[in-house]
Amino acid sequence: MTPAALLTSFRQSVFDENAPFLWSDDEFYEFATDAQEMFTRLTGGIADSTTASVTQLTATASTEYTAISPLILKIRLARRADFRSLEILNFEDAEGAGREDDYGSQWRGNRLDATEGPLAGMISGMEQDQVRWLPIPAVTETVMLTVDRLPLKSVTAGTKFEIHAHHHIHLLHWIKYRAYSKADAETFDKTRAGESKNRFNEYVDGLARIERNRRRHKYRTVQYRGL
Repeated sequence: MTPAALLTSFRQSVFDENAPFLWSDDEFYEFATDAQEMFTRLTGGIADSTTASVTQLTATASTEYTAISPLILKIRLARRADFRSLEILNFEDAEGAGREDDYGSQWRGNRLDATEGPLAGMISGMEQDQVRWLPIPAVTETVMLTVDRLPLKSVTAGTKFEIHAHHHIHLLHWIKYRAYSKADAETFDKTRAGESKNRFNEYVDGLARIERNRRRHKYRTVQYRGL
């Protein structure tokens, strides 16, 4: 479903099909942007390994930190250009025991000093929207990420939703929550706003979350013996 088609469904469902409208097109697209973003936050984000602006980092030689996109909710995998995986740590993990990189070099989490060497890990949580390299890169390297992220763009009549198509119609629940929460005597309806918000949360906590967990389930090989 396109955002424009969802706008038509919205106007039909709230009996706002004739001008002057209670809610403008711009307001609808603002609500739709918020709905898609809220959906992705609550379901863990949109998987992405290919959007360069989000998934490609440059670890600059002799530089501790690199900025990451604020759209990233979780970094699931990080690889150097030679396809060696980096360990992904939060600050608390980095304060733990020492580790050994692929070259046999030792580094300790509690020694966040100026030591340089081949990239072995990245630490999140030390600075907002930045990662700290471990150790500090001796040479400039490209690092590719697999992430869960928020939508890239705001919803407009000319864009496409980034979440799966079968979820689109259910965004109407959050859109109606925002619409009925509008501070206007003709539109504000606390009861309908609450009902719409509850229906959205029920959908996300139920079918949408189950579906996401199923997609992320780790497949296991079954071995048959004695056949």
